Amino acid sequence: FSTTNTNLTISGTAAPNSNITLLDTANGSPVGPIGGAMAAGDGTWFVLTSNLPLGTHSFTAISNIGSSSTSSPSVNGIINLAVPVINSPLNNFSTTNTNLTISGTAAPNSTITVLDTVNGIPIGPVGGTMAANDGTWFVLTSNLPLGTHSFTASSTLGSNTASSTSVNGNINQSST
Repeated sequence: FSTTNTNLTISGTAAPNSNITLLDTANGSPVGPIGGAMAAGDGTWFVLTSNLPLGTHSFTAISNIGSSSTSSPSVNGIINLAVPVINSPLNNFSTTNTNLTISGTAAPNSTITVLDTVNGIPIGPVGGTMAANDGTWFVLTSNLPLGTHSFTASSTLGSNTASSTSVNGNINQSST
């Protein structure tokens, strides 16, 4: 599996009415039990996880009935950092305002840096912020130069970094 969701529902089947313990090895280190469940009469079970760390995971379910124990084959996957999205300004924008609010969404509580390229020349960061608990963020810019701009948002959480696709547009001279 591959996802950006850190809250997963892990499910499976086991002997009816058995006690299930879910183990996780995250980024190569055993984390230990991350949840448990009782298998239903038909053997189905599920465990709701929350706030799993980014990186690789290997989940193993252990089913216990009395003194008998059975392990499932491991399920392996990765939880990636969500790619930030710039929602405003829209792609192909055209404005005379040199003070823009650039906003979007990213992984909650990640550090956001907005980079700008003007007329094909990278000018570096034009602002930074932290994404809110719901993942929303905004950066207020000022005195941007006239010309063709390409904005990219970079999101960092721990040692993980992801970058958005570019939003392009023009800041033109006012006709007044």
